[in-house]
Amino acid sequence: MEWMKYYVIISVLVVIAAVLLILFIREYCRRKNQENKVRDEVQTLQRLQRDAGSIYEQLFPVQLLTLLGIKKVTDMTTDVQQAFKTSVMSVNVLDFSNAIHTMSSQQLFSTINEVFARIIPAITGSGGVIDNFQKAGLSALYTDNGENALTAAITMCESVDHLGTPEKYAGFSIGLCYGGVMLGIVGYRERISVVSMSESVSLAEFLQEKAVKYGSRILVTENFSQCIPGFEKNYNSRFLGFFYDHIREQAIRIFDVYDGDLPERKQSKRRTRMIFEQGVECFVHGDYTDARLHFVEVLKADRNDLAAREYLYICDKCCNSADMGDICIEKF
Repeated sequence: MEWMKYYVIISVLVVIAAVLLILFIREYCRRKNQENKVRDEVQTLQRLQRDAGSIYEQLFPVQLLTLLGIKKVTDMTTDVQQAFKTSVMSVNVLDFSNAIHTMSSQQLFSTINEVFARIIPAITGSGGVIDNFQKAGLSALYTDNGENALTAAITMCESVDHLGTPEKYAGFSIGLCYGGVMLGIVGYRERISVVSMSESVSLAEFLQEKAVKYGSRILVTENFSQCIPGFEKNYNSRFLGFFYDHIREQAIRIFDVYDGDLPERKQSKRRTRMIFEQGVECFVHGDYTDARLHFVEVLKADRNDLAAREYLYICDKCCNSADMGDICIEKF
């Protein structure tokens, strides 16, 4: 009967071992499931953080935060402001006031984003920092190199031309100037935004708005052109005339950079540049009769020169008036 005793003991031990093994396996599976759950939650959290970071970067690019002197989005408060000198670019994609009456909302957004898809890489790829979108346009800052801004502007014009249907993008225009800009945070608590404010920003927008009126795509101020070595030699431009800056109370020289124009327009302006600028000089000195003759000659060579046509209209008004005309063709 001795063997029966050992048999019972061994059987009990086997049962105990089996129970312990089952408990161990259950505990192992429970912990494994818990680890998998924690890992999945961590991965989900990391993915959400990456997505949030990507969204934040789209809204507040690293370069913009750098200009503000902060390292991360969580440092953004309404106490953050910076002032600095920079080249300012203002871009208009199309004639927005006309487009809203001729396009459906879907067509309008599609058209704007189609152009943005081409011009935004040109801006960001050349060191520009987009600080604002408005209606059918945007503004960008170039703190390092003004020539990069002009080169990007010309590239953008060429990109728009490749889209075809030039009449659809007839309102595409760019204004460039140089000056002081204040960059800061505006808003309250959970709703804040980066805003750039200064006369330079407003002037760039004004140039962009007036460019179409004078048959231009790129208008730049004299102080912007002076930031670019060899501007007159390396770029095709003509002296458009004076705009009056009522804030500084002075006339500023404006240039039409026609490197961004369609080939036939570029060739036409190149041929008539000298006689056009002579007409502008006559106009500035109050010799409206001679100025008129010069602009008539320009229109004989190119009847679609809108700037010459505008000058001709002003000259006719001044010739029929006893008062001395203003040397400035626009007031900002």
